[in-house]
Amino acid sequence: MNKISVIVPIYNSENYLKECIESILHQTYSNLEIILVDDGSFDHSLDICNQYSQMDSRIKIVYKENGGLSSARNAGLEVATGEYVMFCDADDFYLPTSCEILEREITSKNADYAIGNYINCNEDSSLWNSPVFDMEKYPSFPLNIHDYQKSFYIMSSSVCNKIFRMSFIKKLQLSFVDKVPAEDAIFTTYCFMKADSVFYVNDIIYVYRQRNHGTSISTNNNYS
Repeated sequence: MNKISVIVPIYNSENYLKECIESILHQTYSNLEIILVDDGSFDHSLDICNQYSQMDSRIKIVYKENGGLSSARNAGLEVATGEYVMFCDADDFYLPTSCEILEREITSKNADYAIGNYINCNEDSSLWNSPVFDMEKYPSFPLNIHDYQKSFYIMSSSVCNKIFRMSFIKKLQLSFVDKVPAEDAIFTTYCFMKADSVFYVNDIIYVYRQRNHGTSISTNNNYS
């Protein structure tokens, strides 16, 4: 069973962090390395991380001075040891089969990375009625860089609805560009340009929280 490193960048996320961590711990796919990167939080986020690390040996904590979202994700990549890597923002969460579905897709297709569908939720974690990608209009399919209508839309900017082959990331010597807007878009676009094989599966694997003020921690590199 391949190991998946799940990287969670954290900055003052105490209100959402437990739900995020619980969603990873209770995945149907168990061979996980859960890397919690505390990016200089001054609330109780680090305390929550420490509590969970005592409960589950799969959790690894990285503490660093505040440097922003890209810096935190890069710190997680530096210590990740899995064959595959996934990302989950601390105010979002997975569905129970998220890792299993994406691991099966990337392994069975021998892909460089794989993409899943995702859905928004409200502040109280209640799901919206429909996922972001229409499940009838966009069935599972291999992406093609020459497909400007379907593939470029499904490619999307977020890294959080995807699983990446670690050897692919290392081959590209790829990291997140620090202190710029749309750091996800730079990362995913470069991956799409360089990948030999990318597949999309239309199962919903990620829940993206829309806060009351209309943001998620991935809205910008300063977690605002």
